[in-house]
Amino acid sequence: MKLKRAMTLLAATITMSVGGATVAATAGSDDAGGPPDRGERRAPRGTPDSKIGLAILAGGGVTDFTQGATRNETGVGGSWDVRVVVATRTWLGFEGSYIGGANPITGLGSSVHSKLVRNGIEGALRVQAPLRYRTTLLEPYVLGGLGWNTYRITYVNLDRASASANGDNTVAVPLGVGFMLSHQGFVADLRYTIRPTYEQTILGDQGRTGLTNWDAGGMIGFEF
Repeated sequence: MKLKRAMTLLAATITMSVGGATVAATAGSDDAGGPPDRGERRAPRGTPDSKIGLAILAGGGVTDFTQGATRNETGVGGSWDVRVVVATRTWLGFEGSYIGGANPITGLGSSVHSKLVRNGIEGALRVQAPLRYRTTLLEPYVLGGLGWNTYRITYVNLDRASASANGDNTVAVPLGVGFMLSHQGFVADLRYTIRPTYEQTILGDQGRTGLTNWDAGGMIGFEF
């Protein structure tokens, strides 16, 4: 009888020990909040859904020409830009832009409302430094690319031989430096760009590079 009781007590002790260990393991699994960690890396907080960063921006600024002869016949004007940026979170990115500008022009027998207007498209590679501060991206960058612009003069006296009555198509090489800030999907961007411009003929007495220009401005938009 004593041996039977001892065996029964031993079996009960083993059963309680195993049961307690099982409960503890289950509780530990529940505390972990789900399935065990398989070593998967999570993206840092603030990373956009696309992971590499896609941004759409729009804005404007001021623009003028670099050639002295052209500057003498024009004034500082306004510029505008709509931009799509691919890979804002890497060291190398790409952007495509629709750009434009309008400068008041004088000396062509034109009215006070006359403007030299440009519209065009550009593509550029960006070398950038995506620096993180918590959920904020701070990104200085430089860029270089290729563009196509069309020019026209509004309200001009067409009797002036040095100005073309027709529009003009030119090739430009945008070179720029800028700084972009992104926080929780909101993007702001400041930039200075100079555009060596070639094969202009709309101002016949200004030379082929007479429409080389610069602009400085800011943009806002969203990052995805």
